[in-house]
Amino acid sequence: MFDYFDDIKFRVVTHRFQIYGYERFSVAESNSLEFIRSGDLRLEHPDGSFLDLKAPAFFWLPEGSVFRYIPMSPGASERGIEHIYADISGPRSDRMMRYLDSLFPERVFNPEEPEKFSDTFFELLHLYRDDKEKNHPGMVLLAEKLIVLAGSSTMPQKIHDPYGLDSIAAKMRTDPFNEFDCRKLAQQAGLSQDHFRKLFRERHALPPKSYLNHQRMLRATELLRTTEMRIKEIVLSCRFASTMDFSRNFKKYSGLSPRAYREKFRSTQKM
Repeated sequence: MFDYFDDIKFRVVTHRFQIYGYERFSVAESNSLEFIRSGDLRLEHPDGSFLDLKAPAFFWLPEGSVFRYIPMSPGASERGIEHIYADISGPRSDRMMRYLDSLFPERVFNPEEPEKFSDTFFELLHLYRDDKEKNHPGMVLLAEKLIVLAGSSTMPQKIHDPYGLDSIAAKMRTDPFNEFDCRKLAQQAGLSQDHFRKLFRERHALPPKSYLNHQRMLRATELLRTTEMRIKEIVLSCRFASTMDFSRNFKKYSGLSPRAYREKFRSTQKM
């Protein structure tokens, strides 16, 4: 049976806090999404080029990259580095690398909202440690979320917005349970539906309906984690058609039913 998520594999997801300083160069065995949460580090290549990773820093290493970590300045490594990363492989991970390279050719940037990257990495780490096979769909979606966060980051070339796509995306984030008619939005922007969808995806990494659904699922997971609302109350609050409709969509998003997601989150909080 075809598995929508089988085009990406997770070799390892790791969180460590340690002193860095490697004498030898290493070869990346897979693609890697990485985040320096605290500390400063330099990533050096054999040709003498390097990346200065000043926390918070999101960066990536394509498979086959040759590199080593060295202290950015004397004494820097002694302070320790908090580093979390996910090694991934497969066609989808290759597309992720190409997309990130198109956004940031230097393969690193400092997020304006680092907590979003940090929270996503730690949620990914939790799913990996809990049951990486069972939680694979949810892990894939979290990796995609990192890509979406990178694509939504402030970039000079995206400031010009003649069709108001940033405003539409902001409204979806603010009130994801409102009704958004993409046909009318395209007409208001003076675009065909196909062109509107194409431009929105280029700017926000997902087509409009997928972007809206992603925002709805983020809000629903937040309510499940942070409130005692019953599932039926969340269904009404989030304006889903029915409990069955909500459960079906939520399981596609997270790999778990809403009730199982809440129970799993609570159990980890007690550990």
